[in-house]
Amino acid sequence: MSQLARWFDSEKARIKSATAFLRQIPTSNMFLIKAELDVYLRQHPGTRIFDASQGDGGATLGGVLRDELANALLMFLPEHQTTAYGKPHGDPRVRGVLLENYWHLDKIRHSIEQIIVCDGGRDALQKWYQAICMSTGKIGLTVIASAAPWISYAHGSYVNGFNLLCAPAQSKTDLRMTPDGITEAMGLCGQADAIIITTPDNPTGTWYTPEEIKALIQRARFHGIKHILIDLMYQLVIDDTVPLYDWAEILSCFSEEDRACVTLLDGLTKSVGASNVRMAHLACGTEAFAKSIQGIASHTVLPNVLAEACAFYVYSSTDVRSHPWVKRITQPTSESRKIFRTEMTACNYSFIADQGYYAFVDVSKWLGRALRPDQFFNGALAHTTTHIETVKDLGSFLACEHGVAVVHGTPFLQPNFIRFSYAQDPSITIAAIERFDQALKSIP
Repeated sequence: MSQLARWFDSEKARIKSATAFLRQIPTSNMFLIKAELDVYLRQHPGTRIFDASQGDGGATLGGVLRDELANALLMFLPEHQTTAYGKPHGDPRVRGVLLENYWHLDKIRHSIEQIIVCDGGRDALQKWYQAICMSTGKIGLTVIASAAPWISYAHGSYVNGFNLLCAPAQSKTDLRMTPDGITEAMGLCGQADAIIITTPDNPTGTWYTPEEIKALIQRARFHGIKHILIDLMYQLVIDDTVPLYDWAEILSCFSEEDRACVTLLDGLTKSVGASNVRMAHLACGTEAFAKSIQGIASHTVLPNVLAEACAFYVYSSTDVRSHPWVKRITQPTSESRKIFRTEMTACNYSFIADQGYYAFVDVSKWLGRALRPDQFFNGALAHTTTHIETVKDLGSFLACEHGVAVVHGTPFLQPNFIRFSYAQDPSITIAAIERFDQALKSIP
């Protein structure tokens, strides 16, 4: 007789049926934005186009060269068993240099067991969400983010049973998260389980000082928030005059209980323009939380060996900020950032452009306008073709009629803004700004 059917989990451990996931996760419109540039090219063959939509260093800047990737891999791989499974939380050599050489968290008694290597920033974010769900045993949790959250914070949280709550902005022109904003958000939800602080921010480019970060962590802990993620994927993409964060010093200002709540996220995607290498990592507040993520990783997504090889090569450097792969991205981006600030100020635009890859530009005065008959356009995203009613329409108009691709602010809950990437060679940034300005001035 065959074995009887049986549950894997005991009745106590089985998940009870409940209503959840009442909306669908939309596919990114990034490829549609790029497709609208093709509309312009068909009408203006041979004319230059400008993609300021996405700060992908491997596309808009040089990124890591093919031979460099190969050499990093050759230096990292063992002599034998080169294609064997790696560890779900990452190679100990990589985790060791991250702990001691990059973060210097050994100074405050963090251990290598608290470092987790992930397959890119989205994977790290998903595993952080999943570990919180596993530790609480609940869905319908609340995670707080900024007034203009990166789109994957919203949809990535939802697939794990979180509801995203956006803290109010300091003002309409400054979308910074503040301690009082956290308190106001708590007044709406009553209890929050997690919070995400991003610096430099995507999409706004906002950079928080160490004192501002401490104040945000302190207020989150005051309200009993037990899981605090500091997203630092752009922390190396800053001006030379801006000091790197000293996370050992920042965290040492808090009690052991408070430090246990903080997880740091960083990676190579932006800092070396390695978007397709998929390397990110987490520095968790406790070994227990890291162990939970390790368990999740062992049954889902493991770190990839090319990413670990690149990470070991970069983070072993005496001065990571001066590593040639890093400087190849950060130097032209910093120059472009200065150009953007100067040129856009001269043209009287209102914008945020602190650090990172992106500027957030207020375009509200160009919305709700009718176009001239000769400005008729047919875009992939636009609701209308004869009027600029929404920022989405404006984005389509810029791409289809003027060959400048930007990201409209609607997915970030900011319908009066566009995101403009200046992760470009400075000469391209200047030309893109000129085309952008000409396009807006052509609107009646």
